[in-house]
Amino acid sequence: MKRIFNIIGKNAKDTSYQNKAVKHIEEMEKGSVKVPAPKHPTEEKYYKLAQDDYKITEDINEKHTSLIENMNKLNIKSTEPGERWISTKELPTKESEWLHRNDPVWEYGFYEPIESKIPKNKLMLREALEILRARQELSEEGVTQGAIKSREDARNVLTNHKAVKRVDSLILDDIWEYFRPFERKDHQKVVSKSDLALLQDHLKGYSDQSKLTEGVKDFKKLLKRNPSAAEKFDKLEVEDQRRLSAAIVEQRSAEHDRLVKRLKDIEEMENTIEEQKTKLKESKKIDK
Repeated sequence: MKRIFNIIGKNAKDTSYQNKAVKHIEEMEKGSVKVPAPKHPTEEKYYKLAQDDYKITEDINEKHTSLIENMNKLNIKSTEPGERWISTKELPTKESEWLHRNDPVWEYGFYEPIESKIPKNKLMLREALEILRARQELSEEGVTQGAIKSREDARNVLTNHKAVKRVDSLILDDIWEYFRPFERKDHQKVVSKSDLALLQDHLKGYSDQSKLTEGVKDFKKLLKRNPSAAEKFDKLEVEDQRRLSAAIVEQRSAEHDRLVKRLKDIEEMENTIEEQKTKLKESKKIDK
């Protein structure tokens, strides 16, 4: 019985508490009951001190007439927001590309800035492609009249191009090194087995450098780094070009012989030094 009464009493208490809570919330909504927010003990301490201070109470109750007059002068009117600003500049979209397909200014999909506004060591995409194309044509080999003319045109482009004057040569060399186009060879170079064996011996350190230099007849690759020298070489006759190539090969062979002789002298000096060291060690052992 006791348990039954406890259960019934508990339910009755819960119901009464809930009713009281609902009534209390209704009174709070009406404004008849004010429930302040809980304060921290430290905040409660300073709040009581402020309540006891009469100066703070006077400042709170004081009315500033000048402030009220200034506030009354303000007249605020709310209006609807204006239309949103929309840019009229055309962006490189599919539709704009089609509309400007015949416009040379839109060749690369965007307007190019004025040359005076381009900073130092900066170049546009069009300029970079033109420089890369010119350097590619300059590096191509060929003895025909068309190849020589294309090299001269490429040399003139690199000499008179505005971007070359604006950008440092080191930056242009880096662009050429990392963004140069791939080179295609239409003809396959066939190497004989004897030359291949000679090259393998050279890689192992057994070959003679003079044998490799004897077969060098075309040194166009050496002239690519110096456009002025390449231009002078192109203007020479075929016989003069052959003589110049032979003279350079002969000079390289003589330089190779000199270096080989110098290396032998150094080896002999090292051998004599080693012999003297061994003799000195043996003499010290005998003295001991």
